[in-house]
Amino acid sequence: MKIKEISIKIKKHKIISSLILVLLMSIITINMYDLALERSTRFVEVPVCRNYLKSNSLITESDIKYINVPSYIVLDYVITDSNEIIGKYINTYDSLSENSLFYSDVLVDEEHINNAYLFELKNKEVAISIDSDVKSSYSNSILVGQFIDLYYLGKSNSLYEDELLVYGEVVSNARVIAVKDKNGENIDADSELNTSVVVVALNQEEAHIVQLAKAVGDVSLVISYDNINESKTNNYYNIEKIRTIIEQKAINVEAINNEMSNNDELS
Repeated sequence: MKIKEISIKIKKHKIISSLILVLLMSIITINMYDLALERSTRFVEVPVCRNYLKSNSLITESDIKYINVPSYIVLDYVITDSNEIIGKYINTYDSLSENSLFYSDVLVDEEHINNAYLFELKNKEVAISIDSDVKSSYSNSILVGQFIDLYYLGKSNSLYEDELLVYGEVVSNARVIAVKDKNGENIDADSELNTSVVVVALNQEEAHIVQLAKAVGDVSLVISYDNINESKTNNYYNIEKIRTIIEQKAINVEAINNEMSNNDELS
């Protein structure tokens, strides 16, 4: 008899527990529905593009306008504060259309822009890239704004059967205007990335020599006392002689231009 009563009580408890569980699930479902309905009908004001913004564009206040949108489309990666937008750039290879929301993965700071037009070149300067790595960059110690020397290692034309090796300085105190890793990311003092390319600013004559040197030999980066102290280099090597050796391996373009000019005058 007692066993039967206990069994009946257990069944009653199960029924009550099931009813309570169903009730709780119903309440949760209703609340979720109400929340979804509220989100679908509630509007919030967000900044959007006033006009089309192409890759590498600097965003100003005039590029932004505000519209009301349903709150459910404002996801975590949508920027809703204009202060986090103004002064940023559209990332390289990205763009935003008119009336587009601003997305966090599309906006970057200036130092993360891969745009050669941002190089700080002076009048008549040329940007030349030099391949580098952790070793040749002094363990990633070469940074923008520093000065470095460029050295050439190659072979000279010789009367001997075997060409002779030539090593020496070809450019003194070249100004570093960019340091990049293999993916084009900028490297600064706090970066954990490895140097792959160092970009220097040279005058046209220096750029011509360095490009020839890269084609017929190797160009390396060297830091000297004069670089660190930004003084005029007292060269150990005869730069002019080394440049002459490099030029002997190429056609003198300037001479060709002069010859063409003379022929034009004669005709």
